[in-house]
Amino acid sequence: MKGPAKSIMGKKLQAEAEEQAWTRAVIRAAFLIVLAFGAAWWWRDVAWQGRTELASASDPASDLALRQSAYLAWAAMLILMPAFYGFWSRNRSAKAWRTWRSHWTLGLWLLVLHLLWSAYAAFGWNVPAMIDSPRVTAFWPALALVAWWAFDVWIASRQEEETRLVMVERVLLSLAVLALFAKGALWEGDTLVGTVLCAALIASAVISGHDAWKKRGRV
Repeated sequence: MKGPAKSIMGKKLQAEAEEQAWTRAVIRAAFLIVLAFGAAWWWRDVAWQGRTELASASDPASDLALRQSAYLAWAAMLILMPAFYGFWSRNRSAKAWRTWRSHWTLGLWLLVLHLLWSAYAAFGWNVPAMIDSPRVTAFWPALALVAWWAFDVWIASRQEEETRLVMVERVLLSLAVLALFAKGALWEGDTLVGTVLCAALIASAVISGHDAWKKRGRV
């Protein structure tokens, strides 16, 4: 499968388009981060509805950190929706590729921010406590996924042609990302917003696959 068609525009125009795509995606990600922290602060006195056994009435700061961490995970799901929706069309044009790659990369960084903020704000960098805590749903799988995802982002930044092997790797990675968010937001999150966002993320992937299958059937 071929990658982005770099020959459709001059190098200068392509560089400008690349910069614009990244600027728009970064602005969206920055807005979602600010929104996540702002919403967590605004609703800091509201009882945490998801997995109430995790809340600690004697430690409001810990509850705020839990909310901030959850909202950052939700921000990651939001920024990933364009990447999953455009997954099967990413190689059809340079614009589609840029949209997919920018949101796919920023989704990784938001997940990393979610993990780092959880480690810092909720556990004070106490990794053993973080591993044993019921607040953390998938510590080691998340770290393994981050490493795999970072490798895939590195490949995407250097590769002009998407080989069949990379395509298979990317499909498997995308399914693993969906599984991680589903575990945290659907099976163990127990919050309406998290459930809706995760369902929307999965729906964007399903719609992308369905559209690709329909187009393939017409060929």
